[in-house]
This record gives sequence, structure tokens and C-alpha cells, in this order.
Amino acid sequence: MAALESVYIPENVKEIAAGAFEDCANLVKVVIASEDVSIDEEAFSGCQELLIVAPEASTAYEFAEAQGYEFRRLVE
Repeated sequence: MAALESVYIPENVKEIAAGAFEDCANLVKVVIASEDVSIDEEAFSGCQELLIVAPEASTAYEFAEAQGYEFRRLVE
């Protein structure tokens, strides 16, 4: 079974809870389509090298900045 390396979170998701992707050590890319999603600070606990791709003016951008994750703007 392959380890989870990337995930797409669709626009209709409004919350990513604590532990949602905890210790997914191989997770390196998360695409978050929504501009307004609540992300618990422990949602990606244990993910070492994470890139978050989301709309530039989004709560995901704010989360990435606060948590020190790499961020790239989602281009539609």
C-alpha cells in the first residue's frame, strides 16, 4: 500500500480538524480549494515537509504562514 503523498481538499470542506493528517510523514502537498476553511493547528502534526497550495487571500495562507509551512498560490 502506497503512503499518502498528496491530498486535494475540495471547496465544500469547511474544517480540517486536529489530527486529520497526523503523522502522515510522506504527505508533502495539500491543495485546499476553499478560501475560507478552518484548520486546527494540530491538523498536520508530524508532517515535516509540507507544501500548502491554496487561494492567496485565504485562511489556508494564514495557517501556512503561522505554522511555517511552504505556501504556493492556487492557480485556477
